[in-house]
Amino acid sequence: MKKSNVSVAIVLSLLMILGVGCSNKSSVENERTPSNEVLTLKEIPEDKMSITMRVEDGMDVNRIKAAIEAEFANVNMIMVSNTPLKERYENDDMEDIVCATFSSTEISDYSSKMMDLAGQDFVENYYVNALNGCAQGDTLPYLPGPSNIYGIVYDKTLFAQNGWKVPSNLDEFIELCKTINATGIRAIQPALYYTDATRQLFDGFTYEPLFSGIDNYNWLTDYREGNASMKGHLDSGFKTMERLMDAGIFQVGDFDVKPGVRTKMMYEDHTCAMILETQMAPIYAVEYGKGKENEVGMMPFYSGGEDSDYVFSVPNFYIGVNGKLEEAGSKEKLEQVLDILSWISTVEGQQAIINPETPMISSVKGMPSFDNEFLAGVEQTITKGHVVPQPFWVGNTGSAVDSTFKENFAAWAKGEILETELMAACDAKRDEVISEDPDDSISTIGTAKKDFSVMETSLYLADLFKNEMQADIGLCLSNSRKCGNNIKIYAGDIQIGGKEKIDHNLERCFYKDSEGEKGDRQLLKVTMTGQQILDALNNPTQEKMYFDCYYTASGLDIEFAPWAGDGNRYVSVKLSDGSKLDVDAKYTVALWNGSVQEEYMGEVQAVSEHTATEIFVADVKEQGEIAPFDDDRFVLNWKK
Repeated sequence: MKKSNVSVAIVLSLLMILGVGCSNKSSVENERTPSNEVLTLKEIPEDKMSITMRVEDGMDVNRIKAAIEAEFANVNMIMVSNTPLKERYENDDMEDIVCATFSSTEISDYSSKMMDLAGQDFVENYYVNALNGCAQGDTLPYLPGPSNIYGIVYDKTLFAQNGWKVPSNLDEFIELCKTINATGIRAIQPALYYTDATRQLFDGFTYEPLFSGIDNYNWLTDYREGNASMKGHLDSGFKTMERLMDAGIFQVGDFDVKPGVRTKMMYEDHTCAMILETQMAPIYAVEYGKGKENEVGMMPFYSGGEDSDYVFSVPNFYIGVNGKLEEAGSKEKLEQVLDILSWISTVEGQQAIINPETPMISSVKGMPSFDNEFLAGVEQTITKGHVVPQPFWVGNTGSAVDSTFKENFAAWAKGEILETELMAACDAKRDEVISEDPDDSISTIGTAKKDFSVMETSLYLADLFKNEMQADIGLCLSNSRKCGNNIKIYAGDIQIGGKEKIDHNLERCFYKDSEGEKGDRQLLKVTMTGQQILDALNNPTQEKMYFDCYYTASGLDIEFAPWAGDGNRYVSVKLSDGSKLDVDAKYTVALWNGSVQEEYMGEVQAVSEHTATEIFVADVKEQGEIAPFDDDRFVLNWKK
């Protein structure tokens, strides 16, 4: 039986961080006009093959969609934003093509149900270093998408004014930093407040001896599996860190410095000469320079003698194929999907999906560099293949081990602990992270009788909103993770708890987050006229990445034509008792603050005193078993 597992990730996703749904079962290829789901608000062409593609924040979604459809005239791409990968993966309910960013996917956790691409001819188009970051043993579940590139960004204007020369090895870099610091300008401000920066500092300046080559690769693989220790391998790295501290390259106080401080120092005040940054630096220089920006460039990390120069690549996304497409009945679609990946894996495909105004680094061989003076300083590094995945202690993204490393690294820098204690703490945390011990903190609160679609889940939430606020009508924005819903509830046990404790991401469902401070609760009861309700329905709030938003409702009977175009989709809107919605009458409406444009909202009458978890859990416990509504409160009209 599939499990709903509304542990943190469904409840975490439940109101504002809610995942999406478009399963193989509701494939628009086989069920072009489903009665219980809205995958897109655009007409679904009958003469094209529709292929779903999971996309995430940070991807240039419109460009990718347009590029694929321009190359493959017989394909209709349906881009589905920010689906909850964990639930979709566990329930065999992924899109045809799955893209996930480095910040949200542990490749090791989401690989076994993906197609193994290792035997495909187009894999040969990629640099081996880039593929190593995607491989799982002998299998290749993902390909690397275009990558952000991390290196040392330097102020070219300051360098020219002072006669400073770009170094070619670690010794020269250290001497350069001493020279710059002696002038009163901070040589480099690494801003180590966040875990990522601390990892980049350590990994970047120790890459050649600790991470480069097959022996180091095997050590890291063993470490991730719990079969190796940091002690005995990283010792020399701390000697290098001592040299950097002695040269003032990083200081104890840097662990309290946030990126905003170093941004001001670099781009506005010009009081530091270098920072750790991506290829976006020229844009940031203009954005934050306030009319007094200096020219910037990038140099690589240096981790030893000559030829120890490296830059880190962090894929903007990884791309894989749903393994279910290998099953009987999907041959034609699988062939088409592989054709798309094959084209994306060419120089032509990479040039089509990468925006030249914010150039990323391609992992495809032969890809010419963009005409970009900013990257001139790392062009040789890139050409010789020294673009490498950023090393992570566990998996392919930050983990609790990285957090432990950062915390203890700061203590080590302050002289509070020895490096042996730091490494032992990380080993212990690694063992905890990879442990498969059962978690007895998970509890079952009820069951879902059958799978809910995204639309059906949104209808259920609208009903919860209405009942919670004792309103005439409840509205829920569907197909959006921003103040709305894009998850499914799956058949089986509904569980809460687990190692991933409910955190501030859930609280954002009910709280206004202003610079980390919790403000007013967000589930509101407002007054709206019938006309305001109709206007709101026909003009849903639009957020970047959520292209197909619409409203479901409780207390209303709606006929909805997804294909009919803006202002025409709500064919019929009546009160649930069948009577007409009076455009002049006032109704109370329960809605998420931010889910409806302010111009359509009337007076706020009440604000919920309960959290998202409390509302959801209370209802499931009371009912025991929940199921999608089977009445005609929201009827989809696919007939033109």
